[in-house]
Amino acid sequence: MEPQVDYLKIDGSVKVDIIMRFETISDDFSAACKRLGLPSLKLPRRNKGIERATYHEYLDKPMQRMIGARYREDVTTFGYQF
Repeated sequence: MEPQVDYLKIDGSVKVDIIMRFETISDDFSAACKRLGLPSLKLPRRNKGIERATYHEYLDKPMQRMIGARYREDVTTFGYQF
């Protein structure tokens, strides 16, 4: 699987102005609206699933290091931490 940041690149560099993370989509959407001078709308929440543990709780330290190394650019670009 390719790093997700690759989908945002053209000619090797990221070509989007705003990146929103699913984990913080409401806040990110509000910030994007503000930045664009648009009225902020509340995004509807549908198909709410059960509360789950974070990836830190699912992955042991060696696996976190392996994923962090493989997807280093995603971790940096999207603000994740391992």
